Amino acid sequence: MVKSGINFGETFSANPKYWLHNILPQRRALKYTDGQILALEITTSPTGEWVQSVLNSVSSRVGIPFQIISDHASNLKKGIQLFQSHHPSIIYTYDLTHAMAKLLEKELFADELFPNFLSDCHQCRLEIQQTEFAFATPPPQRRKSRFFNLDPLLRWATTLVSIPLLKFFKLLPNYHRDRISRRFFAKFSWLFRYQRHIKLWSLLLHMTRSLETLLKTYGLNSASIYLYHQYLSSLHLPSSFLPFQHQIFHYLHSQLPSHISHTILTSSDILESIFGRYKHFSQRSPLQELLSLLLTIPLSTVNLTKQFIHDALTTITNSDLSQWVDSTFGQSMLSKRNSLFSNNKFS
Repeated sequence: MVKSGINFGETFSANPKYWLHNILPQRRALKYTDGQILALEITTSPTGEWVQSVLNSVSSRVGIPFQIISDHASNLKKGIQLFQSHHPSIIYTYDLTHAMAKLLEKELFADELFPNFLSDCHQCRLEIQQTEFAFATPPPQRRKSRFFNLDPLLRWATTLVSIPLLKFFKLLPNYHRDRISRRFFAKFSWLFRYQRHIKLWSLLLHMTRSLETLLKTYGLNSASIYLYHQYLSSLHLPSSFLPFQHQIFHYLHSQLPSHISHTILTSSDILESIFGRYKHFSQRSPLQELLSLLLTIPLSTVNLTKQFIHDALTTITNSDLSQWVDSTFGQSMLSKRNSLFSNNKFS
């Protein structure tokens, strides 16, 4: 699994035989400790050629991979395809979660009402977060990757258009019912013009989420594709959904190599999760720069036994870490900032 961040990239590896025989029968997703970080590289120019060079370096140490999973970031896609051109037996899989998010984005924004709905949700949040209805505010929207996290917003909208006012009367016992009714319709009546569309949007989302659950549990093979087809048939989808359904099946068949008879992975969620943990830690760093906190990425895959912690504390000193940071990153942003402003004090 390969991921590229701002000025760095990471490669996570899980043994395909171990996954097939030990993890897949448990019907669970990969855990951090099911694999290891094979590379954590830093660059000022993360081009496709750079990605290829990293893959070449890793394969020279551990061997040619059976499968590579990643999103379709242009540099990653180019680098992996360059690497694959020299090793055509490698299966290159477009990450399921990213693929479904892209399909959703294209489908939902084809409906001109959807961006209006998002804008109205944001405006509603601003208007009621300081009122007695603050507990019913729409969930915050992501600035990036919003289609990875649509579930809470559509769940909120579905609840608000279907919940009886009696529920609000009980939750706001100190307010007169007439006031609650007037305020409710003043703040939330805009939702009802989207009511039919909310149901359709939620159904589109359900189509992708049910596929993600299936493949992340059972993997991708001809049987899982058949199971998904049967499930969609049971939903009695409207005919207008057929083009979207065809796009999903096109993705599935394009990712299943004809010469492979066994089950394959389709998701690099574990690598996204590891990167998410790193971002959580990096927010504590001054100016959020890339420094020693990068080491939390490979550390996430380690079983932190007493012996491991003892060995780390007795073999690696703080001086060793400081030297590594200095040689890898040079002077820190905070140090540069302090140097810039230290002599410019107001008299």
